[in-house]
Amino acid sequence: MLDEGGTLVFDRPLRSNEITVLISDIVPARSYDPYRRLTQNLPVGIGELTVLSDPPVLRNPPDQRVTLPCGSGPTVEVGGVRRRTALVASRRELVELREVDAQLCGAEAKAPLALAGGEVRVVAVASRLAAPTQLVLTPGAVQPDRSGGSAAGSGAAIQTPVRVDGWSATERRLHLDAYPNQRVLAMRENANAGWVATAAGRTLTPFVVDGWQQGWLVPAGLAGEVVLRFAPDNGYVLALSAGVLLLAGVAVVATLPSRRTPGRVPVVARARRGRRVLVGLFGGAALLLVGGPAAVGVAVLWAVLLLLARGLEPHLHPPDRRRARLLYQALLRWLPVATFAVAGWYALTIGGHTAVAPQLAAVATATMLWLSLVLRRRRGH
Repeated sequence: MLDEGGTLVFDRPLRSNEITVLISDIVPARSYDPYRRLTQNLPVGIGELTVLSDPPVLRNPPDQRVTLPCGSGPTVEVGGVRRRTALVASRRELVELREVDAQLCGAEAKAPLALAGGEVRVVAVASRLAAPTQLVLTPGAVQPDRSGGSAAGSGAAIQTPVRVDGWSATERRLHLDAYPNQRVLAMRENANAGWVATAAGRTLTPFVVDGWQQGWLVPAGLAGEVVLRFAPDNGYVLALSAGVLLLAGVAVVATLPSRRTPGRVPVVARARRGRRVLVGLFGGAALLLVGGPAAVGVAVLWAVLLLLARGLEPHLHPPDRRRARLLYQALLRWLPVATFAVAGWYALTIGGHTAVAPQLAAVATATMLWLSLVLRRRRGH
C-alpha cells in the first residue's frame, strides 16, 4: 500500500531491469457529455511514477590516465623488425574513442634498429583494442631553433605557424614563417594529384600524409607566400566558357527565321525515314547520358501512350478522330516544352543545385530549338 506521501517502499531491496504496474482495484468515475448525452467510464489517471535510485555511485576521475598493457596499441614493423606499443590515454579518451598516442614498450623498446640503405618499409598493424590512424617519424635529436622549438634529444615534432590569407574551392593562399630545416605542409583533405603548390617560383614536391591527406615538402629556409591551386580547374573553366559560347550560338540560330528557296523540294521517303532513325538513336543516347535510365523509362512510357492513342484513332468517329488528332499533335509538340519548364523549376526550387545558370542555359536553348521546330511546322514551312 502507498503511504500518505504516495511512496511505496519494499521491505527488501529488489534488483530488476523492468517494473510492471497493474491497477487491480479502482474507484469508478464517470463523465457525462451533454452534447451527445453519453456517459463514459474514465480510465485510471497516473500523474507521475518515479523510481528512486540508490545512493550516488562513486565515479573515477574521467581525466585520470589508464595504464594499459604492452601490446594494447598497434604493432609497428620497420624493415621487417616488429615493435609493440602501449596506448597512453585517459578514461574519457577511451570512452569517447578519441585518437590517442601509443609509445614503444617491452624490453626491445629502446634497442636501436640497424636499417639498410635504400627503401625501408614501415607498417603499422591494428591490435585488438586500437587501429592506427597516423604514424609520425621524428629524429632522435632535434636541434633547437630560434623560434623556441624543442630542445635537443626531445624527439618531439615542431609545428610552425601558418597564416591563411585566402581560401576558396580551387585556390588557397598561405604564408609560412622562416624555418631552417625541411618541413611538411599538410592539408586536411583527401590527396588529389590535381593540387599544385608553388612558393618563391618553385613547385613543391607533393606526397601523401598519413595515408590520405594532401601534403607537400617545404624546402629548408623557405618563407613567404605559398599558393595552392587546383590545376584541372583552368581547363574546366575554359570548357564551360566554350560551352556558353556554343549555347549562345545555338540559341541565336534557333531564333533566326529559316530561309528556303521557293518551290517544292522533292523529299525521298526512305531518306526521311533514315533521318528519323538517326534522330531517334542520337536523341535516345543523349537522353540516357543526361537523364539516366529513369529519363529513358519516362520517355518510353510517353512514346507507348502516344502510339496507343494513334492506334485508337481509326476506331473513332470522324469528329472525335479530328479532336484526337489535334490532341495528339499538341502533346507531341508541346510536351517537351512543358518538360523543360518543369526541369528549370526543379533546378531553381527543389533540386538544390549549386550551379543553376549552366543548366538553365541548356534547358532554355533546348526549349528554343523545339519551339523553332514547332513554329516552322505550324507556319507550313
